[in-house]
Amino acid sequence: MKSSDSPSSYYTAATSSSSRPASTTKYIPSISPLTTKDDVVMDCFYKDILHMMDRITHCPPYSDLQILPILGMGGIGKSTLARLIYDDPLVKHQYDIQAWVTVSQDYSIPSILLQLLASLNGKVHRVGRESLIAIAAQKLEIYKILSGRRYFIVIDDIWSVKAWNRIQWLFPDNRNTSRIILTTRLMDVATNAAISRNILMMRFLDDVQSWLLFHHKVFGDQDCPHELRGIGGKIVNQCGGLPLSIVTVAGLLSRIPTTPKKWQQIEVNDGQLGSILSSSYNHLSPHLRECFLYMAGFPQDYEIHASELIKLWVAEGFLEPRYRYETIEVEAERCLMDLTRQSLVLVTSRKSDGKIKSCRLHSMVRDFCVRQAGEEKFLLPVMDYLPTPILRKHFLPQVLTV
Repeated sequence: MKSSDSPSSYYTAATSSSSRPASTTKYIPSISPLTTKDDVVMDCFYKDILHMMDRITHCPPYSDLQILPILGMGGIGKSTLARLIYDDPLVKHQYDIQAWVTVSQDYSIPSILLQLLASLNGKVHRVGRESLIAIAAQKLEIYKILSGRRYFIVIDDIWSVKAWNRIQWLFPDNRNTSRIILTTRLMDVATNAAISRNILMMRFLDDVQSWLLFHHKVFGDQDCPHELRGIGGKIVNQCGGLPLSIVTVAGLLSRIPTTPKKWQQIEVNDGQLGSILSSSYNHLSPHLRECFLYMAGFPQDYEIHASELIKLWVAEGFLEPRYRYETIEVEAERCLMDLTRQSLVLVTSRKSDGKIKSCRLHSMVRDFCVRQAGEEKFLLPVMDYLPTPILRKHFLPQVLTV
């Protein structure tokens, strides 16, 4: 491969993506935007693109098939990142065949098979009877198409280990450096499909990246009027580094008059993001929903000590030991890990043994959590039974402002 063909030659250098700190400082932009759509989007995902491109295009000959999960909460840009890589000329050049299939939460094997065949063959297959014979024939056809060829496939938005287990055998290991990207918001799916070093955890955009994306969506290659920079920076800051929220709010602002008065009336609270978080919430078991909603009582950007949270869950009686030989505290620890695996709770620090030491809710997730707790009339009963006056004093102001 020529040096000019390396991934870095395709993308301009930019600030690396990082976990967004808990901060209330408002970002006031003072830099010029990038000028093209590709520059803006690639700048936002620069570090992640290079990481994935290195594993996809810099491979020793005859290496095994590798699964490369992209993990993160809804709206953080997993599918966007996968699409950038999928459409990259270097990837198209190096692989014999490509395919994209979206699984989603309510998946069906016949639908997945038809999507794969349509993507691999470049034409839509007629939907026939979903008989066992027809399904078996489609599976065999997919396997034959991929056998002996170097392929690159994206399995987008996969929600369960069971779904992956039912389709993974469709992809033969030709020992020719074939690659499969999985996008998921569930840690269990990622760790079941791949070794840990192959998992990419998506991070929130930093302040500069957030502003670049916002500016491009609202103004394109035009300058942002000086009188809008302050309120614009505040709106971007409220999005918490979540690309979906930035794009949605920017789309709304681009359709209204560009005046400070109009912009001040915009609140970062969009239905699209709420729908995505609702799907994650509805995926939870009843006791996990209670544990999650309880976290609405913590202040914005508050770093929650896991030991404190576990004691509160136990005191509320949300949980029961899963096994006779386990304590309720062990089950509570397991629940906290489950919520982090679902990308609803962010881990901010760990103990030396790898267990969670502290965590927090992303601002957008907390807003959803507070609204959901209010709709289900969950917060006030919690307040009635907080175990100590100190805790009541700590949480009461939060409830009264809901």
